[in-house]
Amino acid sequence: ENKGLVTVKLKGHCAGCPMAQMTVTNFIEKRLKDKVKGIKNVIATR
Repeated sequence: ENKGLVTVKLKGHCAGCPMAQMTVTNFIEKRLKDKVKGIKNVIATR
């Protein structure tokens, strides 16, 4: 079960960047956890 898991698809230059998951973890995940109850993890997909 993937309860609390959010996947995001980055586009443009971010999509191919080796630092994409760090961007997701440090910025997107933090913001989503602050705003949306129940989020545990956010991962980038291709």
